[in-house]
Amino acid sequence: MIVRCGYLMGCVHPNAQPNFDDTLVNDLLPAIRAMPGVEHAELHFAQEAEPGAPDLHATFVIHFADEKAMQTALSSPERNRMREKFMAILPGLDGTVAHINHTMMPRHHAKNT
Repeated sequence: MIVRCGYLMGCVHPNAQPNFDDTLVNDLLPAIRAMPGVEHAELHFAQEAEPGAPDLHATFVIHFADEKAMQTALSSPERNRMREKFMAILPGLDGTVAHINHTMMPRHHAKNT
């Protein structure tokens, strides 16, 4: 399983709220879930961070069966439409966006503690 995370790092300009978060929840998350190959998608808003942690506004967590499914989603017309919506609100973020792809360890490999 591949888990792709999109990290929205920085802070949202006060004049861009609440539209920024509303768009993430009501437009972008459903659009991500509609992309081919997506098994599950969530949106997490940062609530509290330890001292020294990066300034993180929100994280998209998207699950795919494998690399092929992820590439199918990333090259789809649905993703292009979602990105257009995201690019329209991106100026409201004083920061950057980074993506990291994770490999999820199968449960049978995890040690019981």
